Amino acid sequence: MDEQGSGTKMDKLINELKDLLPFLGKLKNLDSKNLSIEWISFIQKLSHLADSFKNFLQVEIEVQVLTYDSAIEYFVENRPPESNVVKGAILRGTEARGQSIIQVFLDKENQLVCMPDGRPYGRKLIARKLDNELDEAFGNEDLIIVE
Repeated sequence: MDEQGSGTKMDKLINELKDLLPFLGKLKNLDSKNLSIEWISFIQKLSHLADSFKNFLQVEIEVQVLTYDSAIEYFVENRPPESNVVKGAILRGTEARGQSIIQVFLDKENQLVCMPDGRPYGRKLIARKLDNELDEAFGNEDLIIVE
């Protein structure tokens, strides 16, 4: 795939991620009747976004247990050289082999921080299990924003 094609798809992914962040705030203000409909929509969007990222992240790593400390440590030790990184995002999904975890870096506008070829800095893991601290950090959500 050429850089132009990669950039176009990456722009779409960036916009999808950007659209999801304010959606979380909207969920807090809904009554119980409308919450389930909006929640299903949110989960579908999140799942689509996670599937889309699979094509852009370089390496899939498989671990037995992913700990909260190692997830946070990844952001510290693998911070891209760009100075515009201000936070990270951890997306969680399910797969037959365990939980799919995608970690990416974001700038102050909640845009993905990408390599020169348009791929986001980040990683994809398959974790058979999450430690209690990371599992509690997710709670009932599938997205953690780390600032």
